[in-house]
This record gives sequence, C-alpha cells and structure tokens, in this order.
Amino acid sequence: MPTTPNLNLTHVEESQNQKEVTANEAFDGLDKALAGHETADFDFPSDANYTPTPADARGSLSFDVVSTFGSLSATRDLIVPTAAKLYVIVNSTTGGRAINVTTSGGTGIIVENGTRRLLYCDGTNVVATSGDPFDVGGFLSGTPAISQMVWKVVFTRHVSFPDDFAGSEGHLETAPTAALSIDIQKNSSSIGSMDFAISTAVATFTTSGGATTFVPGDTLELHTPSDMLSAADLGWMLFGSRG
Repeated sequence: MPTTPNLNLTHVEESQNQKEVTANEAFDGLDKALAGHETADFDFPSDANYTPTPADARGSLSFDVVSTFGSLSATRDLIVPTAAKLYVIVNSTTGGRAINVTTSGGTGIIVENGTRRLLYCDGTNVVATSGDPFDVGGFLSGTPAISQMVWKVVFTRHVSFPDDFAGSEGHLETAPTAALSIDIQKNSSSIGSMDFAISTAVATFTTSGGATTFVPGDTLELHTPSDMLSAADLGWMLFGSRG
C-alpha cells in the first residue's frame, strides 16, 4: 500500500472500507512523531554502534538513549534512518560516553553524556538545529610575553571551529608596528593563526587544515611570536559550535 515519504504512514485508498482505521493509525503516528517521548526504543544492546529499526526511529519525537546491557567504553554511533525527521535525543547511556547520532552514509552530531539536543535528519545527514554555539575567548592585559604559550583551554565536550575560524574576532588596543601573527595550536601543534597587519588593531584568522573538531581532553592554545611589535591589550573570541 502507498505510504507517506518520511514516516511511512499508510495512505487512505479511494475504494477501501473502514477508512477511519487507516486514518486513525496515521493520526496516532503523527501524534507520536510530533509529541511522543520514548524511553525504551533506543537501547544500545552492546558496546558497539547501534541501528534502531525504522519503525522505532519514526515512532516518537523524543528519545532517552540508554544502554541497559552495561557501560559504553567509547563514543558509539546511533544510526538513524536516512529520512527527514526531527529528533530530541537525551544521552542517558551509562559509562559517561558521548554518542554520535548519524545516518549510515552521512555525517552526524555528537550528543554528550547526560545532555539533551534537538537534531534534524535532512534525508542525508544529521545536523544540529540553531542555538548550539560554543564560543571561547579571552583577554591579555598589556604586552604579552614573547615566544611562549599565553593562553590555554581544555575542552570537556566536543566543539568544532569552521575553516579560517570564520565568525571569530580579535582586537588590540595598541596595534603592532609591523605584521604580527599569533599561533593557534591544538594539543601543542599549529592549526592556524590570528593575524594583524601593520598598524591594524582588528585580526584576520587562518587555518592550515580547514575546520577542526576538539574532543574532551583536547587543548586549544595561543602562542606568541619572538617579537610582539609593541602590540598590547589583546582580546579575542573564537566562533565555535557544539558537536
């Protein structure tokens, strides 16, 4: 029988008897997909990636993701159907691990342990809805020391920064007397820079390898060059997002 394209709800046929049965089943399916909360359908059966059935995945809007078998030992994939659908995912698995909500052939979104996220499968990938920023920044008073790490943050969740740190801002109260570049490092290896042109107080940013994702335990650091060129009072905010 013909069905709807995403939720696979059965269509009412022109000549069928008891149309109300099919119609009511569709209404119930829409009700669950738009407002339902399920605590059992997304249950990891083992310490491995897990693919719930299509019927379970479309059977509710909100899911508590659990692992009643025991503790996850690493980030595992929760593989949802490649069909357009909105999901509210609560990571209630044991073991303190994140889960990656994804499709079988697309990209996904990390949901940290103990957190709730609103996600959307667009028919190819799982993407986060707007409202999940994770910006990090700081301020260094005066002229920073040269040739050393002057700032460091240790991440407690998955955070991504776009290519060339797009959307980020950097500013000096005293501009440099020549071109100045401050090295941006991940785990003490360079991934880009915050750059100031001569006599310019506003920064531009570059990355050496495109967008970058940090996982819990990774560090983000700023390292100064061998000469700060009289630059002073540095402030910055790096534009990031969760997952």
